[in-house]
Amino acid sequence: MQERNIPKAKSTIPAKPSLIGKKDIADEKALDQRWLNAKLREASEKDDQVDIENLIKAGADVNSKDSGGWTPLMFAAQSGHMGICNLLIEKGAKIDAREENGRNAIMIAYQAGYILAAQFIGIMNIVGIEKGQEFLYEFRSCIRQ
Repeated sequence: MQERNIPKAKSTIPAKPSLIGKKDIADEKALDQRWLNAKLREASEKDDQVDIENLIKAGADVNSKDSGGWTPLMFAAQSGHMGICNLLIEKGAKIDAREENGRNAIMIAYQAGYILAAQFIGIMNIVGIEKGQEFLYEFRSCIRQ
């Protein structure tokens, strides 16, 4: 199977595992997808925008879930990474997705103490991406002053 080329600029993505001895292409493709999705969730929690963009370009699913039902957006929300939340939502992350205990990204951010992240995700959900981005831009401008 042909190896995917993920640009290495500031990337911390480790090499993917392989199915040595396996001949089944479907198994290899499933492993690739699971690996990409797991790395996307990990990068979302770490606030690694370069890796997130590279993983999405390589085919990672922004709505993939781990065994507990957590999506990349939930990991970013739990860590308070509003810029990453914005990027994931722009790329199609579902704000209303729920994990196995019924919480969505807004609830997770709020419970983790990231009130502004919870509000931002809520605004994106209500008014849409464009208005939500205006809020994020104005918020960042206020912080810089």
